[in-house]
Amino acid sequence: MKRACTRTIGCFILGMALAWTLAPAGAGTPPERTYTATEVRADLDTLYQRLQADVFDLYAFTSKADMDRLHQRLKADITTPSTRAQAETRLELLAAAAHQGHTRVEGVYAAWTTYRKAGGLAFPLAVRIKEGRVYVARNLSEGARPAVGDEILAIDGVPVATLLARLRRHISAETPALADSILEYDFPLYLWVTAGARPAYKVTVKPPGAAASDTITLAARTNADMASTGQSRPPPWIWRSHCATPGYWTTASAICGPAPFTMRRRKRARRSGT
Repeated sequence: MKRACTRTIGCFILGMALAWTLAPAGAGTPPERTYTATEVRADLDTLYQRLQADVFDLYAFTSKADMDRLHQRLKADITTPSTRAQAETRLELLAAAAHQGHTRVEGVYAAWTTYRKAGGLAFPLAVRIKEGRVYVARNLSEGARPAVGDEILAIDGVPVATLLARLRRHISAETPALADSILEYDFPLYLWVTAGARPAYKVTVKPPGAAASDTITLAARTNADMASTGQSRPPPWIWRSHCATPGYWTTASAICGPAPFTMRRRKRARRSGT
């Protein structure tokens, strides 16, 4: 695997210049290249060396002992050939463990964009995250439920707290709150990164004020299907500054939440193909 770890202003990027070949099964594309365990382990070593050499105060949030242990554990787990997606997902875990926004692996965004443009299926809900709780911000599934404002308690039987911890491991951010602000835009992407493509999701939700929860099966959808549905659905929650406690709102419901969208996150959303 080509060594493509490069330092840019304020951003540590791996493999940005290489083209992805991911496509949905049956798309008629040539088989994706795989890399040997030796090649992937060498890239992991190179990544850690470059992080140590290029990142200011690499161990500010995670100790060197913890980073060293993770590096060795990830390396020991690489025993079979990997696709590029599998390899970069492993490398991403090491870069994200530093908990610094400028140390990240960018390849997953390119892979996601390619996958979605080729008709790849994705989780059909947009979310808002407040203090570790996840709410439906927009429903682009085939049905009317869940409703905007419903709280998501679990996905495919995995409680939200467990799921968020799993997804945050892939995100370079100093705090869980910052990681969650990224997840608000990239939630379907990181579900795909951690669990792969799937045809449907079982989502356990609870409407505001309800005593009981309900589990709904939502079919995963293509970008085109979601765009078509979005034309007839209300826009996502937007920032409402005159709320008693400022938050997101729609004409149907209001929930006070985190800070307004930033331009950087808007750009990331457009780039990631969501």
